[in-house]
Amino acid sequence: MCRKEQYEKELFTRPAKPYKVQCAITIQSAWKGYVVRKWYRKLRQTNPPKDPKLRQKFFLGKFEELTDRMLTMYNSDVDAFLRELDFDLQNSRKIMSTFNFQETDFANGHIRLDEEFWDNVSAKAFARIDEDTSDCPICMFKLITNKTLAVCSCSHVFHSQCLQTFEELSLNEQTLCPVCRSVYYSIQK
Repeated sequence: MCRKEQYEKELFTRPAKPYKVQCAITIQSAWKGYVVRKWYRKLRQTNPPKDPKLRQKFFLGKFEELTDRMLTMYNSDVDAFLRELDFDLQNSRKIMSTFNFQETDFANGHIRLDEEFWDNVSAKAFARIDEDTSDCPICMFKLITNKTLAVCSCSHVFHSQCLQTFEELSLNEQTLCPVCRSVYYSIQK
């Protein structure tokens, strides 16, 4: 054979075609296997197995997953919680310090506040009430305006009957607001 610069080379493409087909089949089968494994894994996560031991393990895992999800939803910043409590306590003390005591009825345990104070508290309370979304915090029914409402000195509003029942069932010596837990005085509106 003659080995010159312009030697005639023959191109062979026949063996490359089966190799390309084999590679395509390998890639397709790997992809189909991945899709089926993913589908089966999802099926195993949603459908419990029939075997009692595996079924118990399945539900135990589901329960742990649920509790972990619930724990991540809660804020565990205790310092921020205590700061918020201190802030709310200061605000409650400011409100209670603004009382203008005019009459005291010690026989019944009631302190009567002046009309101006109750007008201000009522205005604040009824400004917060939205007829569509406001509910009584005790009975969880709508605060209907044609029923008798009780306005507390802390500017929370309840049905009169609900607040009266709450006071009767309360174990505390002083009446505490069901919402803000501060000592209150109330009037009927």
